[in-house]
Amino acid sequence: MEKKTKLKILMVAEEVFAEKGFHAAKMDEIAERAGIAKGTIYLYFKSKEQLFFQTIEFMIRGMIDTIKEKISTLNDPLDRLKEGISSYFHYITRHKQIFFMILNEEIASSGKGHSKKHKMKHIELYRQSQEFIMRLMKECIDEGYLKPINPLWLSSALTGLLQKMVINSVVFDIDIAPDEMSSIATELFLNGAMSEKEEQQ
Repeated sequence: MEKKTKLKILMVAEEVFAEKGFHAAKMDEIAERAGIAKGTIYLYFKSKEQLFFQTIEFMIRGMIDTIKEKISTLNDPLDRLKEGISSYFHYITRHKQIFFMILNEEIASSGKGHSKKHKMKHIELYRQSQEFIMRLMKECIDEGYLKPINPLWLSSALTGLLQKMVINSVVFDIDIAPDEMSSIATELFLNGAMSEKEEQQ
């Protein structure tokens, strides 16, 4: 029961933080939407800050687990890379607003009161996700699909591309299907932006 209650709080917190932003979000509203007493939230989370950072962790871990599950049945690393990109956009599309907050570092850039402990935990989670992508990059290099570039820089190029596409789709209010975003990102990452005409010159 405790695990289910905590999960419910995190799911509702995602909605409220996405709608209101960190500062405007109220613990009372999160409790009301979750159908629990406000005090129950504090049994699991000591503060709104801790709840926010654990919501971030919940979302990122959910994304990583979803991608790993989707690619687990594929043997070819290039197929895993393409499916990973597709799974990323499908997951993000369902959670776009809060990921927009996370990627723009709304909470990190705002203030003084956010603990070093939470920030370091967020950084560690980010490092783990990058290591997962780096391993996939190395597999693609070993199979000859990618140039022998440091997997760290390849993972940086890919994640930077994916994140900026999500942010700009929100900033410019572009309604684009995840499959289309995936197709564009895959083409740009694997083949670049140069046209065939330019390549032939």
